[in-house]
Amino acid sequence: MKYAFFSTIILFAIITVARPAPACSPPGCMPAVFWPHWEEGQDLPSVPENLARVWIRYWGLGIDGATLAGIRLRNGQETTFELQNEEGVVALPEAQEGDEWTVEEEHSCPQYGMGPVSSRVRLRIGAAEPLPAALGVLRASPVRREEVGVKDYSGPCSSRIDAAVVDVSIDFAEEILPYRAILRYETTVDGEVWDGTSSIVIPYDEGETARIFVACQEPTEFQDFPRLAEGTHVIRRMAYLPGVAEPIASDEISVDIRCDAINPEPSRKKSSGCQASPARPASGPALFLLLLAWGLFSRRRIA
Repeated sequence: MKYAFFSTIILFAIITVARPAPACSPPGCMPAVFWPHWEEGQDLPSVPENLARVWIRYWGLGIDGATLAGIRLRNGQETTFELQNEEGVVALPEAQEGDEWTVEEEHSCPQYGMGPVSSRVRLRIGAAEPLPAALGVLRASPVRREEVGVKDYSGPCSSRIDAAVVDVSIDFAEEILPYRAILRYETTVDGEVWDGTSSIVIPYDEGETARIFVACQEPTEFQDFPRLAEGTHVIRRMAYLPGVAEPIASDEISVDIRCDAINPEPSRKKSSGCQASPARPASGPALFLLLLAWGLFSRRRIA
């Protein structure tokens, strides 16, 4: 009987000490994402009158019943429009310089019993501007060592790997500045599109600065990221305007990315995205129970 009691305590302690890592979960019913990005309290982004459009993207679980509405404020008068999503682009009808617009989206995920969720963006219409032909000049940061998040299919959404990292930013050409709020970016490395996604469930949203990296340790078979070798890589960046088919390209730069370039060891950053926690060390109560059971069991054997 006492052996059964001791065994129960030990089993409970072992279960508490070594919990398995939770699996990656879908992100749920997520609100739509707009470009330009805007948050309450920020200045309104400006969009030229001749390209009065915004980007929209859906992600997460399957959606249903999406509605898009635009509220135009002109000379103190509000007018509401029903808007359309045309392959990720939403046009603002009859927009004129000086208008202020609020674009609102709402949808549900009924097959999962979730929703509704909503999001919105506010912007100001600026003067018409010639369409730009140049993006600007690329600038690369010094190479540094740090741990970066990558997709992981072994259970967690994301895991980290030691890497040599370089940030590639843009010194914008003057002609593209009026359109800066509605640019969406793409980067190529050695002619291949770069995808620096840090998690299975979070879509890649490349901003004005692209982070390019070379792994400095052997990845697991479940980690998924672009496999670059140490050495010189040719990088180019492109920007897209809503409803304009051809991208605006930057110049090309060559960057030498090596693991011994700067720091011998990675600087550690907090995990981002949906990374699951690894098995945790013994908590105080669990460790106490385990030691107590072992001590009582040992005393009985000695007696």
